Amino acid sequence: MRVAIYARLSDEDRDKENPLNDSESIKNQILMLSEYAGQHGWTLAGVYRDDDYSGADRDRPEFNRMLMDAERGKFDIVLCKSQARFSRELEVVEKYIHGKFIEWGIRYVSLADYADTDNKGNKKSRQINGLVNEWFLEDLSENVTSVLNNKRSRGEYISSFALYGYRKDEKDNNKLVIDEPAARIVRRIYRQYMEGLGILAIAKRLNDEGIPNPTWYKKEAGFKVMTKSKAAMSSHWSPNTVRSILANPMYAGIMVQGKQKKLSYKSGKLVRTPPSKWYVVEGTHEPIIGRQAWEATQQCLAQRKKARKDGTLHLLAGKTYCAACGLALHANTAKGVRYLRCPTGQVSRNHCAGCRIRLDRLEAKVLDEINRLARLYYDASRLAAKVTIRNAGETQLKACDNELALLNCREEELSKAALALYMDKLKGVIAEPVFQAVSSRLAQESGQAAKRKDALQTQVAKLREVLEHSAGKAETILRYRHFNSLTRELVLDFVQRIEVGRKEPEAKRVPVQIQWNI
Repeated sequence: MRVAIYARLSDEDRDKENPLNDSESIKNQILMLSEYAGQHGWTLAGVYRDDDYSGADRDRPEFNRMLMDAERGKFDIVLCKSQARFSRELEVVEKYIHGKFIEWGIRYVSLADYADTDNKGNKKSRQINGLVNEWFLEDLSENVTSVLNNKRSRGEYISSFALYGYRKDEKDNNKLVIDEPAARIVRRIYRQYMEGLGILAIAKRLNDEGIPNPTWYKKEAGFKVMTKSKAAMSSHWSPNTVRSILANPMYAGIMVQGKQKKLSYKSGKLVRTPPSKWYVVEGTHEPIIGRQAWEATQQCLAQRKKARKDGTLHLLAGKTYCAACGLALHANTAKGVRYLRCPTGQVSRNHCAGCRIRLDRLEAKVLDEINRLARLYYDASRLAAKVTIRNAGETQLKACDNELALLNCREEELSKAALALYMDKLKGVIAEPVFQAVSSRLAQESGQAAKRKDALQTQVAKLREVLEHSAGKAETILRYRHFNSLTRELVLDFVQRIEVGRKEPEAKRVPVQIQWNI
């Protein structure tokens, strides 16, 4: 009789206490099975081994090669240490051990659980083993998911690869640090978009300059990237890649994870989760893009305006509306002059009075109005007060952070002391009354430390909010004193909506109403 030996070892099967034994485990399986085959006079037809593969993985290379060889009749017996080595999925056990193997004339034997398809009496036992293994998989999946969710809730980064623009910290695999070469490209994408360049035009410029896309950048860094996307197999940037970078809050220092989840532990299919189920933690890593700049970018993305043929948007895109009907104005060019006009007014004068204005004149008016606001509200003394408040807040924040670090150290010391005290009690070094008294004092101090930490963390959160708000105001006052030219960023910061009315013949002017963000 010709026998095929199958051995498997996965991470959950490894000897955690004796890691040096791990490399021998799969060898020991093969050695034990080979001796068993020799004792029964079976001829060894082949050895199939899968290292670092789960029993729920149906894509095990050696497992699948064994199944193909079984169908081709290359051996008569499949020998495993246990049914769990063959598969932990009841469906796979039923399909092959109790189905295909019988069709192909293959006998299945496993030693640890005494499974043998030549013994008709233990089929129920094999099915029960399959059910137990199935339960094991389900429990394991739930445990792994729970561990990963706990890490997500703490703001620990758990993806296999760092987000483009970042790399994993060498000291902490769950923390992101800025990867400056890629971060420069991210900053450039945001800057060009805010300057009015369209997403397609940004992708084209990156491709023209031969800058590799995020997937290709990882490959060049030596990472093995597995992807089924044809676009990812190319080094070219796509508009979708640029848009995903512009919309990702991770670049603003906000850790967002759990956007997708597996349909079940049996399926690799991913489904999107609602935003309410996402894990969002702020302040876990250094931002590449400032919060105000990121939020302004999201506002611009939400307007979804179409770029011109040269890939650019006009400065007031998404901000101009007809005062009569409320529709967004359309841009067009006549005799080399660019205009904005109401689309309804061009079709029917009955529904809208219509409006039309030269774009350059509207831009000039908006710039004049912004400078008027700057002159009206700029106050150097108020700026100085804001900066003073910020400096004081930063001092308080640093003091809180230092105290939190000390409390963390003290909590660790108390935990070690409690463990040592308990061990002394078990060894009989100290009496029970002494143990109870000291243990009570340690618990009391630990509780006080925990309460103080909660209070400090609340104070830190409030200080950060005040400082962020103060920083935004101070930066605004510093930057917005007088402007020589209108920019897209300036429009997004100041302007909420511009309503244009129909030209007044007598006054020879077009009425314009500006609604401000401030």
